[in-house]
Amino acid sequence: MHSSRLASWALLIAILTGCVETIVMDPGEEDLPVMVNCLLTPDSDVQMLYLQYVKGKSAMDYIPIIDAKVYVTAVFILQPDTLYFHHVDGNRWESEDDPMKRIKGGRHYNLTVEIPGRDIIQAETTSPIAYRPYPYSDLAEAPSMDDHTIYYQIRLSSEKPLTRTSPVWVFAKGKHKTYELCDEYYPYIVTDHPYADDFNINGKKFSDLSLTGDFDGHCMAISWPAFHNMRRMMPELPLHDEFVRIEHLDTNRFHILAGPIEYPMEGEPHQDHLVFSFVSDEYDEYLRNVYIKNRKTEHDITSIYSTESVFSNIEGGVGIFGSETTYRIGFLSM
Repeated sequence: MHSSRLASWALLIAILTGCVETIVMDPGEEDLPVMVNCLLTPDSDVQMLYLQYVKGKSAMDYIPIIDAKVYVTAVFILQPDTLYFHHVDGNRWESEDDPMKRIKGGRHYNLTVEIPGRDIIQAETTSPIAYRPYPYSDLAEAPSMDDHTIYYQIRLSSEKPLTRTSPVWVFAKGKHKTYELCDEYYPYIVTDHPYADDFNINGKKFSDLSLTGDFDGHCMAISWPAFHNMRRMMPELPLHDEFVRIEHLDTNRFHILAGPIEYPMEGEPHQDHLVFSFVSDEYDEYLRNVYIKNRKTEHDITSIYSTESVFSNIEGGVGIFGSETTYRIGFLSM
């Protein structure tokens, strides 16, 4: 695996820590814009929110907001629930821990931020509809495999007829115990899902992926034929840089693989995952916008000074209010 060339994805997953560049050109101190970043996560005990005045060109140059009334309300249900937030430290706020007010998938939520002396800030989102994916091996289609397989046919954990899921962003991540638990992202990912987006394909094909490692090991003996069988079935599928966005998972079986594969020596401990992040429509648009703008910046440094703003659904401020449900599947785990 390689950790370079992954600045784009690092930006995408770091937005709630204030690391994404926000284009704000010298606003005047008397009327600083308010930035609100909040991703609701269904069934989590506590929700997180980041609230601040943006002081300069970067979101790193900010003034924390500690005096405000912040709450999220579930609407379009018989008895709307309101979840209140309190300031913790810096620009970080947390919700109350109330099991009766947990965020649920498929529900609509309104965010309200009341700051003394300022207009009310509002936003809305609908939490994603998600189904847990899991590996599935059809022995009629693939070689016999055990838990160390790299051949991934995915199914969804739904016993009822599938409704249309929310958009999902999929990437592969490794945490190697022999390298001080250093997180790394696979640079390429490939899938035969019919609704995979093509905005981040890179011109390479599945046939360009490689598999290296301990060829004498038991796990490699299983994975090598599986890898080549999959590559033989779909050699012309395009490679996506760092992640793949899938519009919806209405197809309940598909293949997905990250690479290049550097299979560990027999017995070398490691723990990799395929990460499926189902996202609300607002967060989906935000992620696409940030990724495309970041790629543009890589090729044209003058775009840093553009006054074009990143997508925001915050009325009366900037930032993002969305929702995300994440599932992980073991990938090359031993």
